[in-house]
Amino acid sequence: MNRFDEYIRFLASEKKYSPHTVKAYASDLKGAQDYFQFTIDEQLGLSDLNYPLIRNYIAYLNAQGMSARSINRKMSVLNGYYQYERRNGRLHQNPLEAHKALKTPHAISVPFSEEEMEQLDQRWMSQDGSFATLRNRLVIEVLYATGMRRSELIELKTTDLDLERGTLRVLGKGKKERLVPVIESVLVLFKQYMALKALQFDHPNLFIFTTDKGKKLYPEFVYRLVNSYLKEVSVKQKKSPHMLRHTFATHLLNRGADLNTVKELLGHASLAATQVYTHSSIEELKSVYKASHPRGERFSS
Repeated sequence: MNRFDEYIRFLASEKKYSPHTVKAYASDLKGAQDYFQFTIDEQLGLSDLNYPLIRNYIAYLNAQGMSARSINRKMSVLNGYYQYERRNGRLHQNPLEAHKALKTPHAISVPFSEEEMEQLDQRWMSQDGSFATLRNRLVIEVLYATGMRRSELIELKTTDLDLERGTLRVLGKGKKERLVPVIESVLVLFKQYMALKALQFDHPNLFIFTTDKGKKLYPEFVYRLVNSYLKEVSVKQKKSPHMLRHTFATHLLNRGADLNTVKELLGHASLAATQVYTHSSIEELKSVYKASHPRGERFSS
């Protein structure tokens, strides 16, 4: 096993990264290695590089039109590899030790409004009662009602659902389990869906959510599903499963939920990660203040 493959195995077995993340890391590392072997020396390995060479690679990626954010991600992956090599005594110095990330534009992702989510809820009334339609509705409702990650939803098994207690057992990042409460309206949908799934397939998949053919869902399927429904009610640029997670957190905070409670529901390791969602709540507070204060008309945000 070469050092590259050893590191990828380390990410999967020791760091417990998801298959999707491991695949992305492997792709970034292989892309860098291929570039240097093609442009400089086919025998050149990642551990043979110095910072000037890596700067050339950054310039190449930039010339290809890659965003600063994507380039920073690739450098972060490469830096992780070098740190691993140093810890194992196979690298004297990390060539990215003094590297500074490229500046990126600060873009605030705008969550969906309560009105938009209500519009989506109303649209289900005119849909048919097929297995696919019920599954699609439940996928979106679970993402919005629990704030779980797309990867967590895909991995949900029948044994993770407790209809009596109204909970879902979720396996999050780092293989950490958490119990997530499920609201009554979603529990009703779960009962309908599980009953229909049992009729749809002779041997239902142990994973809760499946394709029309009974196979386990995959990330792109969930993304396309969410995007196709949300674009019917919103003109916002981002219509991804993660935006439903963002929306879940924002709506809870807007209605007075404690930040630490939201942190636990989201499965965050620290409050710092949860605080990313508070900017939307601050905007909501400004809006309420402006509308309610006697001198609100003079209030400037």
